[in-house]
Amino acid sequence: FYDYDELCRLTECRFLNEPDPDGLGPNDVYPEEFRMIDGLPEPLRQLFHDVHSELFMVPFWTNAQKRIMAGQWRPITPYSERQRLRPGS
Repeated sequence: FYDYDELCRLTECRFLNEPDPDGLGPNDVYPEEFRMIDGLPEPLRQLFHDVHSELFMVPFWTNAQKRIMAGQWRPITPYSERQRLRPGS
């Protein structure tokens, strides 16, 4: 999972709606901020946001974490086999 400036496992992230008053943690992620960094031009941006708005919400990500930990996650593979990151990379 890409967390702005570093890579970490999705299960290691802490997804939040707003900053924790006790301070920012190294794996804190605010899905709402994904709207600002998607890099899509209009009108594709609006279409993507309309169709996939769940990606900007904490429950989508916490449910994904639960599915991964329960062994129920189905991998999404946008890259070829040789381009994928490997455990321990």
